[in-house]
Amino acid sequence: MTICYSGNHLLHALLAAQTTLMAHVRPVELSAGTVLQQAFEPVRQVYFPVDALLSVQQSLADGHLTEIAAIGSEGLSGVVACLLGADRPSTQLLVTLRGWAYQLDLEVLRASARQSERVRALLLRYMARQLGELSQLHGCATHHSALQRLCAWLLQIRARFECDAVAVTHDDLGNILGLRRESVSHALARLRGQGTLTTRRFSLRMVDVAALQQQACACHVPLQAALQQWRRELQDCAAPLPQRRSRAADRRQNLAAAGGRRASPVMPAGPH
Repeated sequence: MTICYSGNHLLHALLAAQTTLMAHVRPVELSAGTVLQQAFEPVRQVYFPVDALLSVQQSLADGHLTEIAAIGSEGLSGVVACLLGADRPSTQLLVTLRGWAYQLDLEVLRASARQSERVRALLLRYMARQLGELSQLHGCATHHSALQRLCAWLLQIRARFECDAVAVTHDDLGNILGLRRESVSHALARLRGQGTLTTRRFSLRMVDVAALQQQACACHVPLQAALQQWRRELQDCAAPLPQRRSRAADRRQNLAAAGGRRASPVMPAGPH
């Protein structure tokens, strides 16, 4: 499978800020259920998902896991370790939906953040976005029912991937939403009975999106809006830079015009 850097919006913007990173990123195929980072283990690589979905999960006192952040093509894993030096996080990183990603050594990204103000600013803005999403999800988990949260999560997945089918198990959904498997099964059975979705052993398909929207909590609306806004910001950051002419180039142009000679073309400005 051939994938391009623009498949991850944040990586595309970072490469526009510092092209030397391009030599260090490498594509990897990720399988669902793979633990990329164990809790309290040192972070060595970061991942930029393309069509995969990653889940940052926190272990609870009763041994259950709950998702505190989802990472798709708008971001990367390990931003806190990169910027704040938290090399042994208490969370684990799990592949929720299989697909492709780009892998980069943490120390390479750290060095880039030290060298480039634009890289550092992008990473700080992404970390702030993750904190905002964490606050929204915490409030959602506190005040809304299992059915509402499940519907909201499905709508977020649909918005991220523009697809109605999701390869996910009941156990996966329980870990993502911080719910018991029985609660997930009960909510899915209700939606299936309504004709809102169909389920198979390892996947489900959304059939009636309007019904999902009616039963979901409103949390998915600001989350989707924030995601789209962040993608627009990254597109602006990754837009081709305008051509820039230095004073020396202007002098060469004037001299060439005076002498009747053709001037050398002006090259586009590089990242700065």
